[in-house]
Amino acid sequence: MSCPVILASANPDAMPRSPALSLTLPRKAILLTVIAVLLGGAAQWIAQERDLRRKALASLQRDLVGVVKRNSLLLTEIFDSTRRDLQFLAIAPATRKFVAMRSGAPRSADAIREAALADLFRAFIASRPDYDQIRLIGLRNEGRELVRVEKGAQGPRIVPAEKLQSKGDRDYFVATIKLKPGELYVSDINLNRERGVVELPHKPTLRVAIPIYADDGSMFGILAINRNLKPALDLLSRETLEVYDDKDPERLHFYLANEEGDFIAHPDVAHTFGFDLGQRHRWQDELNPGSLDTLPEAIGSTGIPLRTVDGTFGVQHLAPARLAFDSGNPQRFLVLAYAASNARVDDLVAISRRSLIVGNGGILIMLLLVIGLGMRRITEPIQRLTIVADRVAKGNFDPDALARLNVSGGEVGSLQAALDRMLREVHQREQRVLQLNAELAERAAEARLIFDASPEGALLVDDSGRIVQVNRRASEMFGYPPDALVGRAVEDLMPERLRGQHVAHRDGYVRAPEVRYMGRGRDLRGRRHDGSEFPIELSLAPIRHGNADHVIVGATDITARKQAEEALARSEHQLRRLIEQAPIGIAMFDRTMRYIVASRRWVRDHGLGDRDLTGLLHYDVNPDLPVYWHEVHRRGLAGEIIENDDDEWRRNDGTRQWLRWAVHPWRNAAGEIGGIIIFAEDITERRRADEEIRRLNAGLEQRVAERTNELRAANRELEAFSYAVAHDLRAPLRAINGFSVALKEDHAGHITGEATDCLDEIIEGCRRMSELIDGLLVLSRATQGKVDRQEVDLTAIARRICSELARSEPERKVHWEIEDGLTTRGDRRMLEAVLYNLLGNAWKYSSRTADARIQLNASLEKGERRFCVVDNGAGFDMRHAGKLFAPFQRLHRRDEFPGIGIGLATVQRIIHRHGGHIEANSAPGAGARFCFTVESSGSSSAGGTDE
Repeated sequence: MSCPVILASANPDAMPRSPALSLTLPRKAILLTVIAVLLGGAAQWIAQERDLRRKALASLQRDLVGVVKRNSLLLTEIFDSTRRDLQFLAIAPATRKFVAMRSGAPRSADAIREAALADLFRAFIASRPDYDQIRLIGLRNEGRELVRVEKGAQGPRIVPAEKLQSKGDRDYFVATIKLKPGELYVSDINLNRERGVVELPHKPTLRVAIPIYADDGSMFGILAINRNLKPALDLLSRETLEVYDDKDPERLHFYLANEEGDFIAHPDVAHTFGFDLGQRHRWQDELNPGSLDTLPEAIGSTGIPLRTVDGTFGVQHLAPARLAFDSGNPQRFLVLAYAASNARVDDLVAISRRSLIVGNGGILIMLLLVIGLGMRRITEPIQRLTIVADRVAKGNFDPDALARLNVSGGEVGSLQAALDRMLREVHQREQRVLQLNAELAERAAEARLIFDASPEGALLVDDSGRIVQVNRRASEMFGYPPDALVGRAVEDLMPERLRGQHVAHRDGYVRAPEVRYMGRGRDLRGRRHDGSEFPIELSLAPIRHGNADHVIVGATDITARKQAEEALARSEHQLRRLIEQAPIGIAMFDRTMRYIVASRRWVRDHGLGDRDLTGLLHYDVNPDLPVYWHEVHRRGLAGEIIENDDDEWRRNDGTRQWLRWAVHPWRNAAGEIGGIIIFAEDITERRRADEEIRRLNAGLEQRVAERTNELRAANRELEAFSYAVAHDLRAPLRAINGFSVALKEDHAGHITGEATDCLDEIIEGCRRMSELIDGLLVLSRATQGKVDRQEVDLTAIARRICSELARSEPERKVHWEIEDGLTTRGDRRMLEAVLYNLLGNAWKYSSRTADARIQLNASLEKGERRFCVVDNGAGFDMRHAGKLFAPFQRLHRRDEFPGIGIGLATVQRIIHRHGGHIEANSAPGAGARFCFTVESSGSSSAGGTDE
C-alpha cells in the first residue's frame, strides 16, 4: 500500500528546523541515556539475581560435593582397613598356633603362644591409635574371652586372665558364630557400653568380628576389634570450617546418619545417638530430603545434587550421598552430608553483585562522556529525519524522500537506511497478512479434523446450553447421526430425571466458569438416542469462540471401567470373607493402624466379642497392648517383615497368653505401603502342653538316672562274676594241661600211637579253652568301664601296629597305605584295640595273597566321617555277614586261618560304646572292607567321660 507525500521543498537543507528540538535534544539524549542505563541496571539487577544465586549455589555445590567425596573415601578406608587388619590377624601365625594349641592337648609352650598372641594384639593397638580393644573369644568355653588387649592411659595393656569376661550372650558374638568361613560381622556404629551402661564420655564404636576355625574344620571362636570412631568423626567435623576457611560454625555443618536415618554426627551434639540414649533424632524428621536409599552414591556417582532444606539451623543447602558401610550387605549404608547456611550463599551473591555494580558504574560514566562529545554531530541529521517521520505519520509518503536527505554515514545514516527499509516492507507485510489469513483458515479446517478424530467424545456448547459442534465419537456414543445433535439442548443427552437439576447447575457454571471434572465418585448417566442409559464422566472447560463464551464438554463412556470396578468390589468382598473365615487370627490395618478387616478367629482370640472392628483404632481396641508392639507396627509400616514364634503377653487382668505372630506390610496399586497385615495364632494351650511334657521329661530323666545306677551296679557285679568264672575255669584247665604234658613227657616210651594223639588233642583243647577265656575277658572289658574321650591320632596308632605285625613275620611283603592326619575324639585304649583287631584281621586274611595291600583311610558320607580298613585278602560271602560280629563265630576253617572269633565282636561293642556303628562289605577272593564311625551324627562332640 502507498500514499502520496507532499514535500514543501526538494532541498532538505531548506526544511524548517525546530528550535525546541535543537535546544533540548542533547539534554534529552543524555537524560534518556541515564534513565535507560538506570532502568537497564535495575532490570539487570533483577534478572541477574537468580543467575547470581544459581552460580553461587553451583560454586557451593562443587565445594561441598568435593568434601563429601573426599571424606567418603576417608570413611571407606577406615572401614576397609579395619576389615583388612581383622583378616590379617585371623590368619597370623601367632593366632593359628594359639588356636592349634588350645584345640589339642595342653603343652609346656601354652604360655609362650598365649603371650605371643597378646604381643601381636598389643602391637596392633599401639600402631592404630583409634583401636580400643582386640579380643579372641572361645566357643567351647561358652563365649569367654581367651585373650584381650585394650587401650589404656599408659598405652596398650594385656588384660589378666581373672578379668576376662564372658561374651557368649552379646549380639556380635551370636551373629558372628553363624557366619560362613571368610565372612565378617560388621556392627552398627553406636555408643560403647560397659556392663550394659553407656560409657561416659560418649565413645562412638565400630565392632568388626570374624569366625576362627581349628585345623580340623570345627569352629574355635571369634576374633573381634573395637574401633573408636570419635577421632574420625572429629576430623570430618573440622572439614566444615575448611570449605571456605570460614571460622563461623553456624554457617557450615556436618551430618552423618545410618540407613535408618538416626544421626551419628550432627552439629548439635544432643541430636546424636538418640537411639542409644532413649530419644531418637532422625534425618527424615529434621532434613526430610526423601527416601535415604534413593540418594546418589558418594563414590562413583556422576553427580550429587544440592538440596535446600529448612532444618534446626534454618535454611541450609545440603549435599547428601550414600556411602557403602558393609560390603557383605548392600542394604546397609551411611548417609554423609555437608551443608552451608543460606547466609553463606547470600555472602557469595553480595560479592558478585559488588563486582557488577562497580563495572556498570564505569560503563555509565564512559557512555555519558561519549554522548556528550558526539551529540552535536548527531542532532542535526536526527532533526531532518524527525521532520520526514512526522510527514510520513500524517500520510504524506514519498519513497525517495529519505534518499534526498543525503545524510552522511555512521549511526544516523544507518537510521535513515533502517527507516527506508521499514517503509518499503509495509507493503510486503500487507501481502503477508493476506497469506496468514489463508493459512489460518486452513488450520481451522485441520482443527475440525482433529476435533472429529478425537478418541473421546467432545461437544461445543454455548452459554444457553445449545450444542454448537459435536465430534464423530460423541455422535456414536449417544447414537445420533452426524450433525443431528447440532442445535439441540445439551439436556437431551441426559435421563429425564436429571434434566431439571442440570439447568440450575449449568446456569451456576456460566456465572463462574472453570475447568471441572464431573462424574468421579458420582453416578452420572448419559442417555442414548434409543433411550438406553450408560455411565459417563464429563469434563468442562470454558473457551472463547466467535466472540462469545462457550464450553468444551468432554464425554467418556465408563461402562467398561464400572464393570471392572464391580468385579474388583466382588473380589474385595471375597477377600474380606476369606479373611473373616480364616482358621487363624488375621487383621488388616491401614497406615494409621485402623482396622480394615479382621477374621473371626482374631476377634475370638482377643476376646472382643461380636464387635465390628472396621475403622476402629487398634490401640483403642487393645488398651493393654505392650509398648514394644508400637515399635513393631512402626517397623512393619516402614516395609520390614517381623516374626515371632513364641511371644508372651501379660494382660492387665494378670492372665498370660502366648502368641505366634508375623507382621507383613501390604502395598497399594501404586506400589506404596498402605498398611500392615498381622497374622497371629494363640499357642497358649500348646505352650502349656509343652510345659507339661517338660515336667514329665524331668520325671523320666530321674527314672532313667535311677535305672542307670542300677545298670552300673549290675555291670560291676557282672565284671566280678566274669573274673571269678575266669579264675575258677583256669585252675582245672591248668591242671588238665599240666598233667597231660607231664604224662606225655614222663611216659613217652610207653604211650604211642593213638594215645599220643589223644594227649596232643587234650593239650590243644586246653590252649584253645584258655584263649576262649581270654577272649571272654576282653569282650567283658569292652562293654564296661568309662569311655575317656580325648583327641586320638589314629594314623600314629595304625603305623605302630603295622610295624609290630611286620616284625612278627619279616618274610612277608605287604604294601601299607595309611592316610595322614586321621584323628578323632574317643577312648585311646579302646580305639587302639579296634585298630589292632581290624588291621590284624587284614594282615591274617591277606597272608595267602601274593601282592597283599592294606589301607586305612577316611571319607565323609551322609554327613558322617567314616574310617575304613581295606585289604585284598581272602574275603568272605556276604550271605554269612550276620555271624561276623557274634562272639566265637567264624567264616573260615581253623586250619585255613587261626583265631577264636572274638575280635570283631569286641570291635563292634567298642564302636557302639562310642556312639558309632560298623559295617562290612566283601566277596570271596576280593578282599574285605570294614568301615566304622566313632560318633553318630546326633552324638555330642564335646570332651568328657561317658559311662
